[in-house]
Amino acid sequence: MVSILTSYSAFIIYKASNLEYLIARDDINVNLKGFLTGDQVVNKMAAYPNTFSSSESFYEYAGIYYVREKQYDKALKCFAKAKKINGYAGRIEFYKQVISKHKGDIDSAYIYAKQAFYLRPRNYDIFKTSINFAISKRDTTEIVKQHKLFSQYRPMPQTWDLAARGLKFSGYNYQNLLKFIDQGLKKFPEDSTLTAQKNQLLITSYLTGGQNFENKSDLNNALQSYEKALKIDPKNVYASQNIGFNYLKQGQNKKAINALLEALKYPGLNGGKTEFFLGIAYLKENDKTNALKYFNLSKDKNYPAAKQLIATSQNNNFADEATLKKRKNDLLIADLITEGQNFEEQKKMDEALESYQKALKIDSKSIYAAQNIGFYYLKVGQSKKAINYLLNALKYPGLNGGKTEYFLAICYLKENDKTNACKYLNISKSKNYSDAQQLLKMCE
Repeated sequence: MVSILTSYSAFIIYKASNLEYLIARDDINVNLKGFLTGDQVVNKMAAYPNTFSSSESFYEYAGIYYVREKQYDKALKCFAKAKKINGYAGRIEFYKQVISKHKGDIDSAYIYAKQAFYLRPRNYDIFKTSINFAISKRDTTEIVKQHKLFSQYRPMPQTWDLAARGLKFSGYNYQNLLKFIDQGLKKFPEDSTLTAQKNQLLITSYLTGGQNFENKSDLNNALQSYEKALKIDPKNVYASQNIGFNYLKQGQNKKAINALLEALKYPGLNGGKTEFFLGIAYLKENDKTNALKYFNLSKDKNYPAAKQLIATSQNNNFADEATLKKRKNDLLIADLITEGQNFEEQKKMDEALESYQKALKIDSKSIYAAQNIGFYYLKVGQSKKAINYLLNALKYPGLNGGKTEYFLAICYLKENDKTNACKYLNISKSKNYSDAQQLLKMCE
C-alpha cells in the first residue's frame, strides 16, 4: 500500500514537473503564443502540487495563456485562484492591468499597474508600465513617488529621463523640474539625455522670458534672454530667429540679417516667416536683389505676407521707392494687427494693445490700427478713448462696411450721447451693416 502511494505521489510530481517544463519552454511571459493553450494547462494541472518549484502558481500561468488568447473571463478566474495560492509576485496585478487596458477601462488599469509596481518595485518593466500610466494621468505626485522607490533599488539614468519627461508633460513646476533633473545629474553626471533635457528646459525658459520682455517693449532684456539660449545651443534656430527679429525691431538691420541667415543654416524653420523678415531687413539696407530672393523663398513656403508682396511686383521689378515702402509698412502693420487679435483671443488684452500701438506707430494714418485700438478700448470699458480712435479711423477712406460706425454709436450710447449715437447708426445702416437696423429703433 505504501509503495502504491509513493509511486502515485512520484507520478503526480512528475506530471507537475513536466508541465513546468512545457510552460518554461513556451516562455509565455514574453511570447504572445505558445505550444500549450490555457485550457491545456488547466487540464494538465494536478490538485497537488499546484505550484512550480519556484512557488509560482500553475493557475497564474494558465491565466497568462488566457490573456494571450484574449479569453479574459477565464483569465480572471484563474488569477483569482492563483491569488489564494501565491499573490505576492505582482504578475497577477500586471496582467489584470493588461486586461483592463484591452477593455478600455483605463482607470482600473492604472490601479492594477500601481498595485503590481508596489508589490515588485525592482522590476523595470512593471515600473515602466506603471509610471507611463501616471504620466498619461498627469499624476506628478505618483511619478515622483514611483521613481524615488524604484531608484532606491535600481538607480538608472533612463528612469530619471523617463520621469523627467513625464513631469514636464504633466506640467510640473519649472523650478522643481529643474531641481529634479539636477539631482539626476549629480548621480549620473555624464548622462547625455539628462543634460539635453536640462538644456532644453533652460532654452525654452529663456525664449519664453525673452518674448515676455518683448511684450513689455523691453527689447534689451529680451535680447539678453535670447542670447543666453543661443549660448547653450549655438544651433538653436528659434534663438537665432528671435535675435534677428529683435535686431530688426531695434533698427539694427545688418545684425538682424546675420542672425536670420544663421537661423536658416539649420532645419526647422519651415513657415517662411524667417525669410520674409530677412527680405524686410535687406530692403531696409536697400539690397533689393537679396530682398526679392528671400521674399520669393518665403512665398514658396506659402507665407501669406510674402505672397501678397510678390503679387504686387511684376517679374523681378519692384515699384518705386515710395510705393515699396508703403507696401512694406502695410505688411508689417497687418502682421502686428493679426498678432494683436491673437492676443485678444488668448485674453491677453495688454499685449494686444501694445501690438496695435506698434502698428499705429509705423503709420499714424493706419485705419485698421486705429480701428482695432478703438475696439480694444470699447471692450475694456474706456468709451471716450474708444470714440477718439474710431473717429480717427474714419478720417481716412477704406472702412466701408459700416462696422466702425456701428461700434462708434455703441460708444456714444455708453456716454449717454443719443444724438451722435443715432447719427452713426444711420451711417452704419446706409452701409448695410446688419446689426444697425435693429438698434435704430431707439432713434425713432
